[in-house]
Amino acid sequence: CAEILIHAERYETLAKLYESFPKSIRENGRMRMLLGTCYTKLSDFARAEQFVNESLVVADIREGEYALSNIWIELHAKRLAAERGVDTKEIDADEVLARYPLPYAWDYRMH
Repeated sequence: CAEILIHAERYETLAKLYESFPKSIRENGRMRMLLGTCYTKLSDFARAEQFVNESLVVADIREGEYALSNIWIELHAKRLAAERGVDTKEIDADEVLARYPLPYAWDYRMH
């Protein structure tokens, strides 16, 4: 459900719906990652960081899945763009990773 809402760009709906989920679902690593995605898309940096931090554990993540690294890069690219007063498109992923290195525990990218 959360992935479909994100795909449909219904971020506010997901944020509201999350509050009604049982505690076991709200504390699930993948759900926290999806909420981090949601708040990143909304440019709500403080809330995004509540759900997406280095202690986040997504038990079912697989090698080659870019979900965590994508959130990390987008969150920090939006932050840099806001600081500079420019569009996010002007911020390169390499620049983001140079300034905010992806935590090793989050790097499931294939190299």
